[in-house]
Amino acid sequence: MTSSKSARILLISRDPGGTNQLVALRQLLLSGQGGKFGIPDSDDVPELFIAAKEFAQAIWRNAGQDIIALEQDLGEDRIRELLNRIQPDFIYTGTSHIDDRTEQEVWRVASQMGIPTAALVDSQNSILLRFTDNRNVIVTPDRIFVVDARSKQELTDAGVKKAHITVGGDLYRTHLGTVENLAGQAGETRAHWQVEEGESVILFASDYISEIGLDKFPHKVSEFDCLEYLLEALRGGNSFEGLKAPFRLVIRPHPKDTPGKYDNYPEQSQNGLAIIVTDQGSSLEAVGAADIVVGMNSSLFREAEVLGVPVVPLIPLVQQD
Repeated sequence: MTSSKSARILLISRDPGGTNQLVALRQLLLSGQGGKFGIPDSDDVPELFIAAKEFAQAIWRNAGQDIIALEQDLGEDRIRELLNRIQPDFIYTGTSHIDDRTEQEVWRVASQMGIPTAALVDSQNSILLRFTDNRNVIVTPDRIFVVDARSKQELTDAGVKKAHITVGGDLYRTHLGTVENLAGQAGETRAHWQVEEGESVILFASDYISEIGLDKFPHKVSEFDCLEYLLEALRGGNSFEGLKAPFRLVIRPHPKDTPGKYDNYPEQSQNGLAIIVTDQGSSLEAVGAADIVVGMNSSLFREAEVLGVPVVPLIPLVQQD
């Protein structure tokens, strides 16, 4: 049985990983596959609204979507005002790390207003932190879509009802597999990086561990630890993961990185090792232009896997060194 009214759906995100999941969800909803995400079948295409904060805005705009730009300090009153204005039937959000609680506030306000909510988790990393508020209280939406059974188990072990959690898979990774010419700008990107003939291009995907603090992470390994390990491996001038010198190391800052945190690294370039720092272009363009992607556990890894670009997680290497 189909509904006579198309659903009004609001997508809200702030962090890059969660936004990527919503980009993929949007395509599924528009193609009539909303049933598995709690949207009643309808003969009409759902009416979608996108509200984006901070890092999410560029991702949605790169995807060609109009957005409602959310301000930095988004309190309960502004959220209620937004929901009253749009009058959504359903709300889907990403999940942010411990440095922002926007989605949690949306779930609270929407619950008070009787609007169903769901969150899409983009990875296995720090699952509980995404649903823990500043008072160390677990806060959840009506439904949670996680990438795998391990993530579901971690949430249920913390007391979240199993019936509220669905293993939806990595929607963004599946979405990438349907997009053509993902690496179409590789030549342009390599030219911007000033890649010279014969150079092996290594893309270092930064993370903002230092901004959050090592005490929040069980591995106790920072992005600088990983970068220094990598540099030590490259300075020998021999080979790295099958790549031969000369090397061009491209450090791609994370959107949440403190501006200028890698400014002193290009001056450490030497014969056979050129180091640059740039975030120009999309993550897909950067991945597509690299010979290998290294880092901690970035969302760029998933993009690299889809594009067939090798990835090297550095945390285990640092720990065993």
